[in-house]
Amino acid sequence: MTKRLQPILVVAMILLVPALAFAGANKFAVAKAASQDGKVVVSVVVSNARPLTCLDVPLRYSEGVTLEKVTFDRTRVSYFDFKSSYIKPDERTVFIGLIAQFGTEKRPQLAVGEGEICQLHFRVDDESVSKITIDEAVTQAPNHRLTYVYRSGGRAQAIYPDFAGATVSLSNTGQPWAYALHQNYPNPFNPRTKIAYDLKKAGHVELYVYNILGQKVATLVNGHREAGSHEVTWDAEKDNAATGVYFYKIKAGEYTKTNKMILLK
Repeated sequence: MTKRLQPILVVAMILLVPALAFAGANKFAVAKAASQDGKVVVSVVVSNARPLTCLDVPLRYSEGVTLEKVTFDRTRVSYFDFKSSYIKPDERTVFIGLIAQFGTEKRPQLAVGEGEICQLHFRVDDESVSKITIDEAVTQAPNHRLTYVYRSGGRAQAIYPDFAGATVSLSNTGQPWAYALHQNYPNPFNPRTKIAYDLKKAGHVELYVYNILGQKVATLVNGHREAGSHEVTWDAEKDNAATGVYFYKIKAGEYTKTNKMILLK
């Protein structure tokens, strides 16, 4: 992002007359998270009751993730002259600036309505993170707060939309963000049981069954698997396994885990 964003938005704010409030008519929100190319993508949604010429969107996000980029493709503001984002990773903040007409070519204002204006692309750094919290980031020198700008009588006026912060759950993305080996089901079993596992990344996976003496009795997985949730079935009858305690162990990258199961005939 160009560093022209902050002075441009500061100038825009200086030109504003006192803000007007339209209760409930102008809102700001984030949609649920989705998985895309191994990242968490969060949609930013704007609802406006007046045509807008400019938006100042300063946001702060929670720990355990890194905001890698902001995109504006196929959104309500994709035609805007000025679309920019300034990410400050150390402070977990991003400043998004949008101006409909910045050059000499005539551009329409953002029409009244509701819809997506950008997408936030996060990388999950902490495998224990289950959600991302996003709040407004209010700053001074330069001054930033969540602001919609429209023109009335040839003058710029500001609306400060409703936004109490939002939390998006990573469990709704359909993409596991950590490795996991789940308990087999049923357990005890006879003669078949299902074993589920999650992969944070695609890669080579090994999943074996061992008896109580540590001898390998079955190979369930030995090959490349895509990121996501997987399930395999062990048919103990085909491997001539006797009643007893068995262990199943997974290795995927640096992740390894062993669980116990019981075969009862």
